[in-house]
Amino acid sequence: MAAVYTLTDPSGVGAGTEYELTITSLGGTSYKAVLTADTADTATNVYLDWFQIKFDEGTAAIIGTINLDPAGDWLALQSQGGVNLAEFGNEPFAIKGWSGLYLQDAVEGANFDALNNGPELDGGTKLWDFDFTLSDPLNPTPSLQVGYYYLNPANGHIQTGRLSEMFSVPEASALLLLGTGLVGLVVWRRKKRFE
Repeated sequence: MAAVYTLTDPSGVGAGTEYELTITSLGGTSYKAVLTADTADTATNVYLDWFQIKFDEGTAAIIGTINLDPAGDWLALQSQGGVNLAEFGNEPFAIKGWSGLYLQDAVEGANFDALNNGPELDGGTKLWDFDFTLSDPLNPTPSLQVGYYYLNPANGHIQTGRLSEMFSVPEASALLLLGTGLVGLVVWRRKKRFE
């Protein structure tokens, strides 16, 4: 059974981009994650070059296999890995307790020709699919951070933006209504068949 979490970027350069995280148990402490971004069509060319997720309530997840990702060479961003991402100075990623993926080119000192290799916020759908393991329980409300890059047309400098939000989960009442509706539909169809 899969757990599905959603959030919408509320403001900034990625405003309106909708993220969905689906986590499926592979047995034991192993999981499959699929992160989908239904991107907003931004006026400026904005690129998404890294993300990190807080999957659990203690130590970070260990990403084992990257099954599918957008164009570019994506690498695992492990907790306290010390990756120095472009334009973030000496702030190491991933943050303690977080894990994710980053575009190999998106490191400190990269020029915009390297940073625009990431998927563009162009109204399309982007998808990352990867496996991970946990040593602590899965966080019931995981959080997401995303790194955006764009070129400031006024001065030609690389600009960064960061989304940092907690996913929401479907309310139990909404799930109950959905289940009740489906049962009602099945009963109605069977009744119609025997009339």
